[in-house]
Amino acid sequence: MQNGDVYATNGSSSMGSMVTGAIAGVAAAKEAANMGKPVVDEKEIARAKQFVTMPKDAIFRIASMTKALTAVGPLTLYEDGRFNLLDPISKFMPEFANMKVLVDKTDLATGKHAYSTAPAQRQITVLDLLRHTSGVGGRFDENHEEVKVNYRSLSTEDGVKLLATLPLELQPGTEFQYSQGPEVAGRLIEVLSGKTFDE
Repeated sequence: MQNGDVYATNGSSSMGSMVTGAIAGVAAAKEAANMGKPVVDEKEIARAKQFVTMPKDAIFRIASMTKALTAVGPLTLYEDGRFNLLDPISKFMPEFANMKVLVDKTDLATGKHAYSTAPAQRQITVLDLLRHTSGVGGRFDENHEEVKVNYRSLSTEDGVKLLATLPLELQPGTEFQYSQGPEVAGRLIEVLSGKTFDE
């Protein structure tokens, strides 16, 4: 890599998309010569075909990166020996001890869906929370009716306790599903550290 080489995450199409206006704003990253550290390029396209200087203190929205950042908390506590990755989360949050899983019993002849619940085949582990294999959904009740809850209006503790009353959408550990597992991991941080998540 030469000093000044610029790489886009999805190849040269990013640069073309900036120029044509398909992307409203993009910052390119480059690697500092001989240091191997990525730095943010000071040029950003804020509007199609208009280059502007990006301030060094620009704030970027990180969207779902909060899930990755949340994972750092439990892993720090893991390094401190506070738990094992294969520990069931019910060891720390008893409300997750006897989870049920939503089961779709579709009538093949009519295509009509009927739902029931079955016991979880195993406990949700801390590792399941961190890799989105917990089965935690929080979107449906036991009749597959959509749960209309604004989780953001609840404390982490209250939101997670509500999640624990709802059936899992998948058996723990069986499939990846983007989920509210990191929210539960946030509560795990609170329980193990004795601090609120935002502390």
